[in-house]
Amino acid sequence: MISNTLLSLVLAASSLTAGVYGRTVPANVQAFYNQVKGGSCPHVLKSGLSKGSGTGNFAYCANAANTVMWIGGPSTLADMDVDCDGANRSGGKCANDPSGQSMTSFMDELPAFGIPDLDANIHSYVVLGTDNFDPKSFGIQSLSVVAVVCGTKMFYGVWGDTNGAKSVGESSLALATACFGTGMSGDNGHEETDVLYLAFPGSAAKIGSKANWKATSFTTFEASLATVGDALVAQLKL
Repeated sequence: MISNTLLSLVLAASSLTAGVYGRTVPANVQAFYNQVKGGSCPHVLKSGLSKGSGTGNFAYCANAANTVMWIGGPSTLADMDVDCDGANRSGGKCANDPSGQSMTSFMDELPAFGIPDLDANIHSYVVLGTDNFDPKSFGIQSLSVVAVVCGTKMFYGVWGDTNGAKSVGESSLALATACFGTGMSGDNGHEETDVLYLAFPGSAAKIGSKANWKATSFTTFEASLATVGDALVAQLKL
């Protein structure tokens, strides 16, 4: 007879493979999503950005109270390109990444937690910032928790990398796979602009040693972010 623990692990693994693993979107987060998906951007932090191609009509937005930052566009949100930067950057479905880098932006902080760098195949991380906008100017701290609403699910990640250009909407391969299934790879992301990335300023979002940085699976690492993530999203409002 299979043990309850083993059964849970099997179910979690099979759900992730199918692209349907994830936590239910809390009611207040869903309400926020519904409010901003039409292009609401009470406080424009930086405009003139793009989703990698086309016109620069995307922006980093904040709510009226300046307690959360997200990516918005005209009557839309962000897409999800795939980032494979960091450790094991050519492993698995990162093997076909044409632009992978050998390090992520905050790798110097990670040896303190027992790893040399983030692994896009394991860690749920989000790419924020451009060559003309640093989220730190809004109080977002490196390796802080970011909530991501994709499809009908929500996941937690960390701000783990930055973009040298003016494009927005990118996450690690592991997070993209959890959101949209095994078709994601280093050269294939999610093009629809329906993804909500929620980043929170202040030290409360900086998870530090509370995260399981040495995790060997996406599900284990993502679950370790929940205590901090749940507290952050519980206070979310436009």
